[in-house]
Amino acid sequence: MISVLVLGLLMGFRHALEADHLLAVATLSESSHSGEAMKQGITWGIGHTTTLAIAGAAVLYFDFVIVDELSLILELFVGVMLIFLGADLARKIIVGRLHLHVHCHSDGIRHFHLHSHRHQKSNETALHDHRHSTQFPVKALLIGMMHGMAGSSVLILLTLKTIQSPALGFVYIVLFGVGSIISMAMVSIAISVPMKMSLATNNRLYGGLRTTIATTTLIMGGYIVYETAFNGGLINL
Repeated sequence: MISVLVLGLLMGFRHALEADHLLAVATLSESSHSGEAMKQGITWGIGHTTTLAIAGAAVLYFDFVIVDELSLILELFVGVMLIFLGADLARKIIVGRLHLHVHCHSDGIRHFHLHSHRHQKSNETALHDHRHSTQFPVKALLIGMMHGMAGSSVLILLTLKTIQSPALGFVYIVLFGVGSIISMAMVSIAISVPMKMSLATNNRLYGGLRTTIATTTLIMGGYIVYETAFNGGLINL
């Protein structure tokens, strides 16, 4: 039993590293602040685990069936979501008149900060008084929930094939989710490191990294939409 639960935790670590998950969180982790990036990753993991647990309980305890068509539709939604995330990041890159400066917080911590003055008139004096967001990252939560719904059918089928006890199966799914939370928190910090380094050296490099994330996310989203809609059989031409 212990080996099965450990496997669930490790599989959760691995699951968070799938390309569509990484790209979605990368579009959210624009801040050079590692703590903010980690918060985005943890919140993604919470949303992901929430939908996995709900779907798992429905299947394990109430004999709910996730049909193949529903699974494909949810995967299609993930592809569309990635397209919107990539397009939104591309819009920010194109529209924003971004520049870099260093500012100091009341606690004495100094760091680099990228912002835009696109809404400021040319003769206005730039004010560099910034506050980091303290709001709960709802967007990351919703994205994680969508990923959890799309991946729930494969995980639950695997659980049902390997674990006979519903209670043990549910614990397996929860530990899977915990593993994904820890893994995505670490990944988010890892993403923030090159972003912070590029901010400290070259604005163009930072812009290039953001452009790469936006472009790759758009391509991945389009690929998922094509695969699920056409090769998956949702659309028959």
